[in-house]
Amino acid sequence: MRLWVAYGLIALMLAAAVAGVAYIRHNRPDRKYLRQREREDQKSRDRFEANNIPK
Repeated sequence: MRLWVAYGLIALMLAAAVAGVAYIRHNRPDRKYLRQREREDQKSRDRFEANNIPK
C-alpha cells in the first residue's frame, strides 16, 4: 500500500514538472513579444481593410 502511495506521489511530481516546463517554454519573453506584435499587426491590418472598403 505504501509503495502505491509513493509511486503515485512520484507520478504527480513528474506530471507537475512536465507541466511547469511546458508553461515556462510557452511563456518565454521572446514568445510573448512575438504574440503581442502579431496581435498589433492584425489590428493594423483590420483597420486598413476597414478603411479601404469600396463604397
